[in-house]
Amino acid sequence: MLKQLRETSPVMYLEQMGMYLITGYEEAREVLLNPERFSNMVNIANRHSEAATRIVDEQGYGRGAPALQNADRPLHTSHRELVNETFRPKRIRQISGYINQIVEEHVTGTAKARRLTD
Repeated sequence: MLKQLRETSPVMYLEQMGMYLITGYEEAREVLLNPERFSNMVNIANRHSEAATRIVDEQGYGRGAPALQNADRPLHTSHRELVNETFRPKRIRQISGYINQIVEEHVTGTAKARRLTD
């Protein structure tokens, strides 16, 4: 699917989310290399369905609070420094078995849940 999006829609506006999805290499590079022109800041509180908004409210997530994925410099940099070591390739290789185990458990659980509702 990603390959198809890259070929047909390297830049795509997601109306329901109110944001753009960038899948093309050159387009993503342009965005990433120009933080003064492109922002990560997203007003998430106004971008989701009623069901998603209810979950955010009930679970107590920081509605609209800046996080690593939706913050610009310098806040993004300070957040990234907190987790940077964990996401280095060497560390990911070290914990890949654990990550695969978690994914397998969730996929298996989802498949079982679907069979129960079918």
